[in-house]
Amino acid sequence: LSLPPRCSGMASSLPVSVVGGGPAGSLAALMLARRGYAVRLFEGREDPRSGAPRVEGPQDADASLLKSASASKRSINLALSHRGLCAIARVDEALAKRVLEEAVPMRGRIIHG
Repeated sequence: LSLPPRCSGMASSLPVSVVGGGPAGSLAALMLARRGYAVRLFEGREDPRSGAPRVEGPQDADASLLKSASASKRSINLALSHRGLCAIARVDEALAKRVLEEAVPMRGRIIHG
């Protein structure tokens, strides 16, 4: 994704919608926000940890976050490749370090039968 550098005052006046709150969509939204764009992130699926309803727009975000916060804190197994970690580090190196602090290393692949 190649974006123009932020022009003085220009980027913040351009709203951007990102459709899909998975790893790639979330990272794109973070990168755009860091460049000064007003970002709206839309996700069609429920939060798998809590069953919180999908967020249609900013007006629904607070209710969704409250339901997520009171969720059962169910675990989600998510594998992160070296390439994915490098993508996070390019946008926010401190975030990449925090992700590594919380990560559980996987040594090889396991096939479940």
